[in-house]
Parts: sequence; structure tokens; C-alpha cells
Amino acid sequence: MLTTVEISIKTREFPSIHHNVRTMNLTKASDFLLLLLLASTSLSQPTYNRSTYVYKNKVYHIETFFKTTFYSAFMYCNKLGMNLLMITAEDEFDKITDFIKSKVKYEKDLMFWTAGAAVEPKEFHWMYTGLPVELNTRWLQGEPNNLSGSEYCLQLWMNKPSVFVLNDQSCTTKSYFVCQTTN
Repeated sequence: MLTTVEISIKTREFPSIHHNVRTMNLTKASDFLLLLLLASTSLSQPTYNRSTYVYKNKVYHIETFFKTTFYSAFMYCNKLGMNLLMITAEDEFDKITDFIKSKVKYEKDLMFWTAGAAVEPKEFHWMYTGLPVELNTRWLQGEPNNLSGSEYCLQLWMNKPSVFVLNDQSCTTKSYFVCQTTN
């Protein structure tokens, strides 16, 4: 007996976005068990409340369900009615990175896209305002360096446990990202 089943999992936080869609043919009991495993894995992802942080007049959404390029992160945030992260003050940098550290387990090269982009090599501005990134004490030593002439996007990088720094990176590198909006 052949049965075709499609599973469409909508997250509680953004019901209009389908994170996982699986179509498969079920021919035996092991296929059905695999189907149940896929569904339970999809349902156990972080909820909006666990990955959302409010500070001053901003709401932040930390996306750790998948990694993507800078461009796709930009579009994903836009679909949510949000923008990529723009940090305008040292205290905001500390608050948002402390929140991320409290919610995300450290892994090597843990990186998050921001809305920072190079207008000239090594000269970063926020895409939404055009203002320069003025977090000079937060750059990793020797950064920005525009390594190989291809690092035009800005990310938060946890380069060692509990330490976030700013780093320029190739925009096609796949990373997690942070979206924000104002209240």
C-alpha cells in the first residue's frame, strides 16, 4: 500500500512561514516512524518567546533555526516586518550579546549577521540609516581587514566562549542572524 503524506509545520511565532515541508511516500512502518520523528523534531524548535528580547524601544528576534547568507537574512527579516540588527550604542551591544549568550550554546565560529555593510573597504555603515558603525572598541583586534578583498558585511562573532566581537565577513558566508523592530 502506498500513501503520500505532506507535513507542513508552521511555527507558533510566525504562522505564515513554513519552516519545514516534507513530502514522502509511506510504504512500511519504518517510513511512518520516520515521519513521526520529522514532525516531532520540527515542533521542538525554539518558540518566539525564547528567542525574542526587548530592550528600550526595540524588539529583537534571534534566529538560530538555520544559517543563511547576509542577503537572505536581510530578506527574511523583511518578511517578518523587521530589519537586520543595527546596534547604535555600547550598552545595546552588551544587552543583546548577553541575551544571545544566555540562549545559545557556544559553538566554534558562532556568528550573527547585522545590518552593517561596507561603503568602502573597512568603512562600515548601518544600511537603514547610513550612519557609521561607531562601536570602535568592539571590533576584533585587526578588524575590519577586508580579508581577500571580499569582506563587506558585518557580523557579531563569538570568537571564544562568552566573548562577542565585531568582524567583517564575506556576505555569502552562512550565519545565524538577528532581526529587530521598534515598539
